[in-house]
Amino acid sequence: MLRGWGRVVSLEKIESSNQKTVYGCIFRNCIICHDLRAQEPICDVIRGIFAGWLESFMEKKALSSVETECQATGKKFCVFQISFAE
Repeated sequence: MLRGWGRVVSLEKIESSNQKTVYGCIFRNCIICHDLRAQEPICDVIRGIFAGWLESFMEKKALSSVETECQATGKKFCVFQISFAE
C-alpha cells in the first residue's frame, strides 16, 4: 500500500497580537511517525518542512516552530505551531 507523506487537515492563524502571530497546522498520516511509539513528539523533519514553507510564503523568518502533539505519542494527529514576529 502506498502511503504518501500524509495530509494537512488544517492550517490556520490561531493567535495574533502586536508581538506575534501563531499558525497551527494539523497533519494526519505522518510518514515519520507512522506505526511508531514515543514518549515525546518525533516529527522534526515535518515540523521543519512546515516552518520553511510558511517562512517562504510569509517572506520572513519564523520565531519558533514546535510540535505540540504527535501520533507517535498516541494522539490522533501531529500538530505544529509556527510563530512569526509582527
